[in-house]
Amino acid sequence: TWKKMSNPRKAVPSLSFNGKNVTTKLKEFLESVSYTDVASGDSDSIDISLHNIGMKWMGAWYPKKGDKISGNITFQNWNAEGKHLKLDCGKFVLDSIKFSGGPLKATFGALAIPASESFKSRERTKTWKKVTVKKIATEIAKRYKLNLSYSGPSITISAIEQSEKSDSAFLYEVCKSYGLSMKVFNSKIVIYDQTAQEKKKSVATLTEQNTEPNWSWNTKLCRTYTGAKYEYTNNDKNQTIKVEVGGGNRILKVTDAASNASEAERITLAKINEANKGDTTMSVTMTRANRKIIATSCVTIKGFGKLDGKYYVEKVTWDIGSGCKQKLDLRRVAD
Repeated sequence: TWKKMSNPRKAVPSLSFNGKNVTTKLKEFLESVSYTDVASGDSDSIDISLHNIGMKWMGAWYPKKGDKISGNITFQNWNAEGKHLKLDCGKFVLDSIKFSGGPLKATFGALAIPASESFKSRERTKTWKKVTVKKIATEIAKRYKLNLSYSGPSITISAIEQSEKSDSAFLYEVCKSYGLSMKVFNSKIVIYDQTAQEKKKSVATLTEQNTEPNWSWNTKLCRTYTGAKYEYTNNDKNQTIKVEVGGGNRILKVTDAASNASEAERITLAKINEANKGDTTMSVTMTRANRKIIATSCVTIKGFGKLDGKYYVEKVTWDIGSGCKQKLDLRRVAD
């Protein structure tokens, strides 16, 4: 017999500004909290929407860009009554302030980036010689007092130029060139091998029963490459490096600079994987949010015919307001 829970299932956000918990203070003003968890290429973010009663946020309570925000979400009675789950959203820096009228509303946007704006804005020029990807990341992380989580292979680079690029853009570009993924989360630069993540077991199986009917799926067959050819001539060494990967009639040509065949092969594999990985994508909204599904995890799609298979979670968006919505941006895992 179905029994109504005396303590209903609900998601409760908790927020701190500059180290001070403001959850109780914001309770009568809080309209919604949206937390975006990304796998790579960007920083996690949080958006807070508030009723601007009495224009307080435009007066005495006006925040400052650079204010530090941290947050978490508690899923109360989620899978069973009395069982609570917690999601740590991490630490953020206030980046945008918006106000609108009719009704009065304030929206604060924050990013998981260092307090120093130079991480994304200050352009630097530097030649890195005989250095590993991890060494570059370590030096940049230290500059902004960030921790570093590096779980990729040891990759040595003979020389690479950082030419009028911010540290954030340069490090992401380096990681992408060698088939690594990068994100900023909770005062930490995280660098990992996405291919290794794709090989992990699915954390959940999604069917029509636990996904809302507004899902979408897309595939682009013409963008799929079956192989790649690399060729680069190093004029200083009077040496031409050639590498071939795969075969078939859809060949990707790669000409990026490399100092040896091993480096050229890694660059070529990274290029073809990057070109192919977005060929099949899917977007779904869960009927009930699943705390286990985070960006960088894998899920299995089942009951959708030819769409079935293993998918990598590129982005998770949590919208907490009158209810709790969890939207997933997925891409199919290919060989």
